[in-house]
Amino acid sequence: MPTKQKRSPYVPAALRTELAEYTNLLRSLHVENVQDLARHVLPAGRASKGKGKGRKDTKKEKGGKERGTMTEEEELDLPSEAEGSELDNFLPSDTDDDRSSDARPRKHKQPKPGDVRWPLMAEDVYVPEWTLADEVAVIAGQVLAQSSSPSAAVEEGADPDPLSPAYNDTLTSSASLLLCQLLVLLSSNRPKLAKSLQNRFRPLGWEEVLEVAAASGALEAEVLERARGRMDVDGEEGVRAVERRKIVEASERRLREVWDLYEQDLFDVPELPDSEPPRKKRKKR
Repeated sequence: MPTKQKRSPYVPAALRTELAEYTNLLRSLHVENVQDLARHVLPAGRASKGKGKGRKDTKKEKGGKERGTMTEEEELDLPSEAEGSELDNFLPSDTDDDRSSDARPRKHKQPKPGDVRWPLMAEDVYVPEWTLADEVAVIAGQVLAQSSSPSAAVEEGADPDPLSPAYNDTLTSSASLLLCQLLVLLSSNRPKLAKSLQNRFRPLGWEEVLEVAAASGALEAEVLERARGRMDVDGEEGVRAVERRKIVEASERRLREVWDLYEQDLFDVPELPDSEPPRKKRKKR
């Protein structure tokens, strides 16, 4: 004889709905009680003086010590002791949490070597000793000394003539404008994220800076090639950016030549001479 399978007891639909409602109620009470900050913060914060408007009541413990001050609004928002005792039957006790936390201590995430706090702390920001105007003046003086003719060279031991303030201010303003343009281009090539996620991206290298400058047309091919020659060590990095910029400049020159053909005098509309006013006809006698 085949054994009969045991059937589960039949639960009516009404009773099943009622049990589901009770289950949802217990879950909501559990979630609300866990998320109630006052229940977790109040025992530790009653020692401090409460701040608020309205009537303040002071509660004392059995020893006579003040327990803290609370406003009427705070008393209305906080759960009563009776409600807390009823809910404790359905909630895990604090001792269980303490035991579990002691048994399994939390592991703090160690910062990686490449992680950098963002935004930077004030003590981590390096304040340069020289300003941009001083650096531009030094570089411009070196370039002028190298490009000067031997006849105009200064004598040994004599300092070269400093740049005029107006010339230095012009160079500084143009250099700062170029730096601002490059920084804006570099920031536009990074996705917008929260400040806490900025350390996920590795810093830009000089090859990527040349790529961005070549793609945007901020620097000429000659400047890019000189920068690549100074920064390149392996001999192959940054070549594509320079070559691409050279191709763009060559196409721009060809387009300019074609455009100049259409700007010749042959295609200009000649100006018509001014028409003479009509002469008055004399009446015959």
